[in-house]
Amino acid sequence: MRRLIALLALFIFAVSMVSASNQWTGYITDLQCARAGSFTGDHTKCVEQGSPIVFVDESTKKIYALSDQDKAKPHLGQKVTLEGSLSGNKIEVEKIAPAS
Repeated sequence: MRRLIALLALFIFAVSMVSASNQWTGYITDLQCARAGSFTGDHTKCVEQGSPIVFVDESTKKIYALSDQDKAKPHLGQKVTLEGSLSGNKIEVEKIAPAS
C-alpha cells in the first residue's frame, strides 16, 4: 500500500512538472526588427511583409518564436508579461498581458 501511495505521489509530481508554465517579461516584435535591436514601436508593416512575430526576453535579449501569432499580434511593439511553456526555442503561448 505504501508503495502504491509513493508511486502515485511521484506520478502527480512528474505530471505537474511537465505541465508547469513559465513567465517572462519582454517585448513582442517581429523577427527582422528584433535582430536589429528594435523592440518597441510600430512593427505592423514588417509583419504584413512576412516577418514572423517573436518575443524578446528583456533580461537576456534572447529571441523566441511564438506558437500563437494571432494572440501576440495585438501586442506588437509592447512590453509584455508572457506565460507559457518553452519547447526548444519556441514558447507555447498561454497568456500575454501588458507588463506593469
